[in-house]
Amino acid sequence: PPAITEEVTITTPEGYELLGAVHIPALDISLPVLATWDEALLDAAPCRYSGSLTTGDLVVMGHNYDSHFRPLWHAEAGMQVELTDAAGYVHRFTVAEIETVAGSDGDALSSAYPLTIFTCTADSRHRMVLRCAASDRTQE
Repeated sequence: PPAITEEVTITTPEGYELLGAVHIPALDISLPVLATWDEALLDAAPCRYSGSLTTGDLVVMGHNYDSHFRPLWHAEAGMQVELTDAAGYVHRFTVAEIETVAGSDGDALSSAYPLTIFTCTADSRHRMVLRCAASDRTQE
């Protein structure tokens, strides 16, 4: 596929700026990913914390709600993750590493992996971080 030169977002009818959608079939996760974050947006859906798909350093965060990222607690290395961007490209990843970091350790959230996903642990004092390696990208 051709290289992506700029990031595309779309605005939903509700007025949210949408980066795309994340799908983790093994955990039955299929959720929108908002392009920016603040506390109110984070209540609505998972959000971009930092980085982008175009620069290969996207970090996505979501609450540990049942309807959001709580199923990540059951993630395992090797699971497939798909992120469909707003332009319709499907970016495929494989969970390479899973770690728990202190909730206060913001530096632990970015990484050399092209996709990092995190949520709070049950006690909300720590974060569960999934580091995902790229598999491929196709246009749907």
